[in-house]
Amino acid sequence: MNEQRQMLRTQQSSGLLSPEQENTATRKLVRMLPPQRMLKMFGMLRKERVNNARTRRLILLTLLSAENLEYWCVKYRRKVANALVHVWGRRTASILRAVLTKSAGDRSQKERQIVQRNLHRCTDSNNADRVEQCVRFVLGDEDGLTLRRLAAYRDAKTNLAKGDVLPFETLVALRKSFGRYVGWVLIRRSISFRRSLQQRLMAFVRSAKWCRGFLSANLRRSDWVC
Repeated sequence: MNEQRQMLRTQQSSGLLSPEQENTATRKLVRMLPPQRMLKMFGMLRKERVNNARTRRLILLTLLSAENLEYWCVKYRRKVANALVHVWGRRTASILRAVLTKSAGDRSQKERQIVQRNLHRCTDSNNADRVEQCVRFVLGDEDGLTLRRLAAYRDAKTNLAKGDVLPFETLVALRKSFGRYVGWVLIRRSISFRRSLQQRLMAFVRSAKWCRGFLSANLRRSDWVC
């Protein structure tokens, strides 16, 4: 990861490879990283204020053209948002969020150019709608989303049982709005058989611990009516 960061700090080619070859090699090296380490590296570049043209192009191409973008946006929402805002800047990100709330037919010529310059040039036309919804989601707009995981995240805020397709860690974060004890019970019920045995066992154990604590605390009360 340190090698990729060092390459991104430089504006020009090292001379051993052409600029195009270096960019291709850097993208392949970054894509070999696990997503959490890749996003951690993007966060370190943001912290070090590395924002040259090579870095911006790499982050946009890596994220917006990824097949797992929807999954990453749900599981690593804040990290993906921080990486994109670092590339675009807060002003452009705010403009994009406002423009993407409109349908393609309702956008002005200038708005279409903004979307083309910042989003569509980094992905193919078949994935344009998917990328637009993912960007809207990470920037905080959840209205009208149709992608399965994004819609499940929105709906799970009011009904945790609808978050069955979400990553386990995301369900754990969402359960806070359902109360200290009820959340774990709902998570346990929403875990499907497609999840790994380790995750299902972890959910069961945590649910059991919370329920035991709840019962233990309430059974000591002296105001129970039998």
